[in-house]
Amino acid sequence: MQEPEQDKTQTFTVLQPGVTISHYRLERLLGSGGFGDVYLAEDINLKRKAALKFLAPKYVSDRDFRARFQREARSAATLSHPNVVTVYEVGEHESHVFIAMEYLQGTELRQLIIDGRLDVDKSVNLIMQIADGLATAHEAGLIHRDIKPGNVIVDSKMRAKLLDFGLAKGTEDDQITQLGSTIGTINYMSPEQSRGEELDKRSDIFSVGIIFYEMLTGNTPFRRNNMPATLHAIAHDDVPPMADFDVKIPELLEAIVRRALEKNPADRYQDLRQFQNDLRALGGLADPSQISVSISAVTTAPKVKSLAVLHLANLGSPDDDFLSYGITEDLIVDLTRIGSVRVAPMRSVLRYKDSDDEIEVIAEKLKVGLILDGSIHRSGSKIRVSAQLIDVKDGSNLWAQRWEESEENLPKIKNALADAISQALDLGETIVRDAQVGQPQAQNAGAYESYLRGKYTFDHKQDKYDVDIALGLYRMALKEEPSLVAARTAVAEVLTYQGRVVDAEEELHGALEIARQKDLKADQARALMLLTRFEARQSQLDQAWTFGQEALALMRELRDLAGEAEVLGSLISILQARADFDEAMRLFDRVLEIGRQLDDQERIGEALKNMGLAYSRKGEFDRAQSLYDEALALAESSENLSLQAACLSNLGNLAFFRGKLDRAFDYYRHSLEIQENLGEMAGRARSRLNMGLVKMQLGQHDEGLKFLLRSEEDFDHLGERANQALALTNISEARLMLGDTEEAIRAAQRALDIGHEINQPLVRISAQMHLGATLQHMKEFEEARQHFQTALSIAESAKITRNIAHIHIQLGSMDFQEGNLKQGRIEFDKAYKIAKEIGDGPAQLLAEAHQGVAMCSEGLANAGIQQVRAVVTQAEQQDDHQVRLHIQGLLGFCLMKYGRGDAVEEGGRILTEALEAATHVGVVPLQTFIRELKDTV
Repeated sequence: MQEPEQDKTQTFTVLQPGVTISHYRLERLLGSGGFGDVYLAEDINLKRKAALKFLAPKYVSDRDFRARFQREARSAATLSHPNVVTVYEVGEHESHVFIAMEYLQGTELRQLIIDGRLDVDKSVNLIMQIADGLATAHEAGLIHRDIKPGNVIVDSKMRAKLLDFGLAKGTEDDQITQLGSTIGTINYMSPEQSRGEELDKRSDIFSVGIIFYEMLTGNTPFRRNNMPATLHAIAHDDVPPMADFDVKIPELLEAIVRRALEKNPADRYQDLRQFQNDLRALGGLADPSQISVSISAVTTAPKVKSLAVLHLANLGSPDDDFLSYGITEDLIVDLTRIGSVRVAPMRSVLRYKDSDDEIEVIAEKLKVGLILDGSIHRSGSKIRVSAQLIDVKDGSNLWAQRWEESEENLPKIKNALADAISQALDLGETIVRDAQVGQPQAQNAGAYESYLRGKYTFDHKQDKYDVDIALGLYRMALKEEPSLVAARTAVAEVLTYQGRVVDAEEELHGALEIARQKDLKADQARALMLLTRFEARQSQLDQAWTFGQEALALMRELRDLAGEAEVLGSLISILQARADFDEAMRLFDRVLEIGRQLDDQERIGEALKNMGLAYSRKGEFDRAQSLYDEALALAESSENLSLQAACLSNLGNLAFFRGKLDRAFDYYRHSLEIQENLGEMAGRARSRLNMGLVKMQLGQHDEGLKFLLRSEEDFDHLGERANQALALTNISEARLMLGDTEEAIRAAQRALDIGHEINQPLVRISAQMHLGATLQHMKEFEEARQHFQTALSIAESAKITRNIAHIHIQLGSMDFQEGNLKQGRIEFDKAYKIAKEIGDGPAQLLAEAHQGVAMCSEGLANAGIQQVRAVVTQAEQQDDHQVRLHIQGLLGFCLMKYGRGDAVEEGGRILTEALEAATHVGVVPLQTFIRELKDTV
């Protein structure tokens, strides 16, 4: 006996004035916030006013949001303090979840600041009250996490009350708000909160410092034009002097604010009682002359030192440029690993290699306080080095030295420079030793020179011949010193660049073994990072992830921010291959943070380019476009040709997705020109693949197939299994267009086999879709549908939106072929909605045209024909001939089947013209489709 279906309906009361919720009668809406609405209400039982805060309906069913909301009441109800709002109860009524709390009459602190109604005394008085209430909360184990002027109400007697512990978090509670969430209001966040890190009470103290700064000056210290700039300012920018806004603010008061706003939590006040004590110690605040107490506690911790190692000037022969370049870069890489020093990256420094700017100007542009300036001169068998460390603020020399070395001591030059700088900065022997600063990379001077020459040649390469020369120099270095790890990893890097993957892997494992034997952590990290990239390109994702995690741990142990960013970039590529875009975006944020911290524009550009790729795969084309454009601008300004080529290729992808095929081809061709000039085999193969796709869509099938076959061979040679599979799926499509169904199935099946082997969602989706398309053409509808449904399941799980839209189109078209117009309409409605949201022009046009056909079949002939005709007009503006002819065929079909009079004749003419055009371009499935439309009517 079948059980009756459970009644899922629930009673639900609409919130509005006059409605009774539990024992509260709602009077009026007070406001709305991120979690829900707040109403003024009357407690019917106790005859008192109350403020009821309701969780928004969309969050009621969300267990996490609901738990956080209810936790507000439990947290705040434990507090009893005159400067904290009183919470009465938490309740539920007919699917509404609410908190009842004390109704406060007064003015938001935010409005008092805007109105300019606060002087120094009033500001101190209010901040003391806020600190007192918050300190009590901290002592009860609660963190507020959203301290801002809008959460403070001030009554007519200047009494402050702290509101909204809705984001509060118990210090022992880590189940609801997980590490990595960023909750709070942007302008008042702490640096650690802006990064989504775990918080403690010191985060609240930072927010109190911002409020205090704003009360005293009328301005928040880190507000910028947009959210990313504000977050960057919070994490990195100095606090503007209060004297910029009011010269009468006492210096000791400013010192208190600055201590509350220290970037490092360890340098801030550790609790608000210290903060209050220092304020009390100042005495009369309105008159600076009355301040007589010296506060030893208010001494801001020393700032992180910022240093730029300028490119050592080569005073000898131009042939010795490699010396100054190589030693400069080695020194920068070493010093970057010292956490207490922010070192400008080599790429930023190189902009000022031949600059006539004054030291002070360069320092300002690089945002550093210290400059290392020097020169190197090789004359005969002697190498003379001169260097000085300058404090830009006062122009003083912190250290200066000149010395002369014989050529056989070349490897020691960097070591001597690093030691001298470390001593001048008083960095401490332990820190320098742990970071392995100054360790010579080679023992043999000849080997080191060959290595430096090779590095200079490879980093300044302009064509593939430079790459060959660099490889020869690296091998020469290894011949003279076989255990030189830096040269061995460099050889592997060049071999990978050239596509010689088997040899590259052997060199990398050899380098790693030597680095481990010698306990060279920096070299181990470098070898592991390259192995991560290598294994990822071979689609060995688990092994790549293992290497990457080991490399990341070493980079962080060495405090090597630049290295950490490189490793994260490789880990991001693994996450993208697994379609784990959310985690990838979290790592992107860290890479961007490092890029900004190092002021490394190229690194920022690389991160933006990769972020664009993630958004593109999710179907957010406009966002991807803006990121690619910004990345390309940074690549062009820094003359990074490889990054330019990658950005151009990605921009071509967006143009392709939007149906702008000619524009896409131009992007791909430009990218290929750069990659061929550089001899970059992998990039060249990707460009050929993309160009082949465009040629196929433009009807130039023979030429397109040649591009695709060549790219598949290249990827097979490189061992890039994922890209090889994607090439095979497109070869399958090309074979189907030419009517070779047997070869089309064979290519798609090979791609699917690879997809299962490497378990990458994008590959599996593409292979299943192409198998389905070929079987659909062969009228094997049941088997085709299975492939499409499998692809849809994977795409929905991975949230790869563009593929979802196209799969719905395939399913809808198959329903139409089978005469199931109603189900087909449902599929095309889904496809249209998705395609419109992401801006996929071809998919949107196909879906919209089929919607028009469905309208005709449903008795709305005039409206349906009008819609298809409008879509034809739009399609004529597209470069995609297949889409245009497909839609023209649908228009001819509708006119012949559902039109009247002259419309029937017009439809026949359109179908005939579309069939002739499809025959001319040689697309067999399109010919079959139009012919079947014609035969149907």
